[in-house]
Amino acid sequence: MAGPNGEKLRYLTQRRNTDGTFRYYWQRSGQPLTRLPDQRSQRIKVLNALNELADKNFEIDKSLLKNLSDNDQLTAHAISRLATLGQVVENEHDYYPGSIGWVIAKYKNSRKFKQLAEGTKKFYVQYMDKVYDLGPNLPISAFTTPMLQDFVDDYADIKGADRKLKTILNILCKTAIKWEVTDKNPAQFVETNEGSRRQVVWEDDQISEWYDLAQHGERSFATITAFMLLQFTAQRPIDVLKMSINHYNQQTNSVQVRQQKTGAFLEIPLHELAIEHIAEAVRRAKEAGCTTIVQHEGKPFYYTTFLRHFRNATPDHMKHLQPRDLRRTAAVRMSEAGATTQEIAAVAGWSIDTTSRILETYVPRTPKMAQGAIDKWQKNKPRSLTR
Repeated sequence: MAGPNGEKLRYLTQRRNTDGTFRYYWQRSGQPLTRLPDQRSQRIKVLNALNELADKNFEIDKSLLKNLSDNDQLTAHAISRLATLGQVVENEHDYYPGSIGWVIAKYKNSRKFKQLAEGTKKFYVQYMDKVYDLGPNLPISAFTTPMLQDFVDDYADIKGADRKLKTILNILCKTAIKWEVTDKNPAQFVETNEGSRRQVVWEDDQISEWYDLAQHGERSFATITAFMLLQFTAQRPIDVLKMSINHYNQQTNSVQVRQQKTGAFLEIPLHELAIEHIAEAVRRAKEAGCTTIVQHEGKPFYYTTFLRHFRNATPDHMKHLQPRDLRRTAAVRMSEAGATTQEIAAVAGWSIDTTSRILETYVPRTPKMAQGAIDKWQKNKPRSLTR
């Protein structure tokens, strides 16, 4: 097949639908079969981006391949992310000086990066992309150790991922120091998972207090929307903040999410306490022309933005609580309510085996659980110590 200027479109295949129309795929040896957008101009842009990546032997993020659509904004975002994954040389002038994108571009253009083995480059690019998603124009000088710790901890359940992410954060902070856009390296104090897992769970009164305080904060509606999705979907913060309005189903009162770490695609029914607020959040996002459920004045909420407003709404005696703890809290609440391992796995996106292990680690033996066991025991005879 040929492009608009007669050029050959490589690895493009088509299949006929029952109505006589065609659907199009990128089919290349060693790569997953990928459905392309139906709209022609978007299809060619995505095809060229994919071929450029494959030509350079870069590993392609499979979650991106499953999120391509004819929505101009979504497809443009996917193309830009594919380009970020594949570009060894980037122009720092595309970003604000001192921003995350600027520092990443500086490092990718450095002699040190260019001298790395190809396998190491792939690993570095993969984890730089995760940092990029914090916000390409966020000043790297805004990094703090608590913020980076929370970000790294989000990857603690994947073996070695938190340590690799810390490595990249260290490299980027040192690059920023070299170019005199910051004078600190908060990444050096980040701890990785060497010992026991975090087991903190939010209590109901703590959640209520947080909501009460958050209502009076800056950008309160967006911050509360993110918190509510974390509380009732059992997902990671970075996945919640990327939930699309196109993945909200008003008829079934559910949301869909593609997990960035696992690639799992989930459909999660909303808790009755969240239905009204999330419907209003989607309405506001559409009105503002934003594609994400969590937004403010038409702009998506980056992780660091949410974390800042979350912390502003958290009183001093609750500073030990983190947004990611809400995922564990949701699992505990479902377990306390009698949900099975399979049911919890269906919500959180864990496998059955993983869910069992995570519940063993994450779910504390609360007094409420102990009381529930005794209550069930008491329902069976004998009811008296005497004959």
